[in-house]
Amino acid sequence: MRANKWLNFILTGVILIIVIMFIRIPIRQKEECQKKINLQEIIFDNILEGQKFIAEYKPKLNKYFTAYWDTIASKRCWKDKIILRVSENSCHSCIEAIKLVIAERFDFKDFVLLTSYRNDNLANRIELFHSFPYRINLENLSEKIGDQDINFIYCFKIDSDQKIRDMFVPVKEIPIYNRNGFEILLSD
Repeated sequence: MRANKWLNFILTGVILIIVIMFIRIPIRQKEECQKKINLQEIIFDNILEGQKFIAEYKPKLNKYFTAYWDTIASKRCWKDKIILRVSENSCHSCIEAIKLVIAERFDFKDFVLLTSYRNDNLANRIELFHSFPYRINLENLSEKIGDQDINFIYCFKIDSDQKIRDMFVPVKEIPIYNRNGFEILLSD
């Protein structure tokens, strides 16, 4: 009789452990799913914000950027290049993420880094910028375009008529999205 009690106790313990394991697995899966959903929402919000930005700022860039065309053309770096726009508000982790994508798959010579730092000496001290052989600093560009409050990086390509043809807003959380965007811009 005593052996039956111990056997029942052991069986109850084993069943309890199995039940706990089966309860924990769905909870863990639910947490992982929630993390994925949260990341997807952040990514989707970034992409939507980028699209709104493109609609609003592309006409402004087309209007004011041609005034700086001579500065860029004097560097002899305009042909088949992506203009990568970075301002003083751009986060360094975003710049680093984009730099890693470029280093992995592309050549830095395919990009012109267009900055608008009021203090060019400060910008020259930013180590991330040294990977790009072409960097042009136009102090008053942010004021003219009106993008001084924007903290993300965007890029564009210019056609032979000096009009911005394609724009792209990279998302640091999705390197493959950035690679695909750069490939599309460079494919023409």
